[in-house]
Amino acid sequence: MVGEANRIHISVESEYRFTLSRDGLWGFEVFLNGVLTADPATGVFSIVDPGVGAGIRIKFDKETSANLSIDYGWGAVIPMGCSWA
Repeated sequence: MVGEANRIHISVESEYRFTLSRDGLWGFEVFLNGVLTADPATGVFSIVDPGVGAGIRIKFDKETSANLSIDYGWGAVIPMGCSWA
């Protein structure tokens, strides 16, 4: 987005994770999030972007709980997206 670097953002996310396999290798999550964006000139928060999504998790290390995750989400301002980490 043009001018995105000049804006102030506040993000909030909540997620619920659960396991799909007994050994904990596979997991799933659903999440809700929201982003408020303000114009720095006025300080007014004028854009609200709520979103929802789901993702799958593959556990690599049980001791550290390291996961590979693939998430897909839908938002009001940014319609959809996919991420992995």
